[in-house]
Amino acid sequence: GTSCQPLPSSPARGRFGSRAMAVNRSVLQVLLFVFVDVLGFSLVLPLLPYAAQLRGATPSLIGLAASANAVAQMFAAPVVGQLSDRYGRKPLILLCIGGTVVSFALMAMATTIWHVIASRVLDGLLGGNISLAQAYVSDVTTPAERSRALGLINAAFGIGFTLGPALGGYLLRGGAHFERPPMAAAVLAAINFVGVLVFLRESRGSGSANDDNDGDGGGGAGGSSGG
Repeated sequence: GTSCQPLPSSPARGRFGSRAMAVNRSVLQVLLFVFVDVLGFSLVLPLLPYAAQLRGATPSLIGLAASANAVAQMFAAPVVGQLSDRYGRKPLILLCIGGTVVSFALMAMATTIWHVIASRVLDGLLGGNISLAQAYVSDVTTPAERSRALGLINAAFGIGFTLGPALGGYLLRGGAHFERPPMAAAVLAAINFVGVLVFLRESRGSGSANDDNDGDGGGGAGGSSGG
């Protein structure tokens, strides 16, 4: 009988196969980054009014503390996105996570309502993590892959936002230790920083999906809303 020999792999097939594996790994790393980031954020968010009230805040100052993050992010997120287009996603992601670590540590050590407000403003100014994650995924995926990958980011966001408040409440067991949740959030952000620094590759260099699909729509973060 005639023996069947396997067909040799073409160089192009090998190239795209290895790129697909790298893309899947990069997307998985970004999903983990988003999950941990949102987990830390939502861990603190429901407790913020109570922590502010314990520090002598009036109702108007409690409202200011609650809105400071979103207002600061509204102005800063487009700038962060433009900087990531110019200097790369990974450096700006690291900068934003570093800001998150400092802001939550400041909140944990806050003795006045103004310390709390300053921590929320700092986190907002460097709070473009989710828009940067979306831009990163747009960089490393093809148009056919992009919708699914962005949907997975939304799923990771939802899971983190669901588990965070429960974890924050658990950390308050045994008394109103409002320094515990922001300190836990700072630790989570620090772990995120190390993980991104060590494992996440830059998406804007050669070999990204946008290099293979010029003109198919890029992953610019300049117009993305922050998260």
